[in-house]
Amino acid sequence: ANDFVKKVLHLSFRFHSERKTGKIAKEFARGISGMERFMDAFVFNLIPLSFRLVVIFFVFWWVDWHIALVLVGLVVAFCTFTVYASLLMQKRREAANVLDDEGSRKAMDALMNAEAVKYFQQESVEIRLFNRMRQNWKETKQSEWNGWTWIAAGQIFMNVVSVTIILALMIWKLLYTRGG
Repeated sequence: ANDFVKKVLHLSFRFHSERKTGKIAKEFARGISGMERFMDAFVFNLIPLSFRLVVIFFVFWWVDWHIALVLVGLVVAFCTFTVYASLLMQKRREAANVLDDEGSRKAMDALMNAEAVKYFQQESVEIRLFNRMRQNWKETKQSEWNGWTWIAAGQIFMNVVSVTIILALMIWKLLYTRGG
């Protein structure tokens, strides 16, 4: 963080006068937040989940290899679906990030140039532009949220189908392979 502040302060006057400081600050904050979320997901979700899946796979393999095969199929389908859907959602996220950057840039510019804005009586213009940009950002984020909802629904559907198949195989094995 100190290096970032030092770098921003040493940028040319032209850079600051072209009003890019707010955008860089927002991108820096978004990058730090993204790395924190990635590390949290990796350490607290992915590693324990992988361990549990391996244990469950071996238990299913011991019971019946068909059940273990369904589990492997679920994991492959789930990962493929999630990665593909996430790549599609990336376009919505990028659009929201662009609007967020523009909103931050606009707000930072208005604040840094408050004297000029007041002198030329442009407060209402600046507020209107900022509100319009934030409304566009809000709609884009809502679209992204709706997309994630559909992805979650697809993941839940895959889980339900695979659990149903696993239960059906276990019931079939119980009823028909042990003389039921």
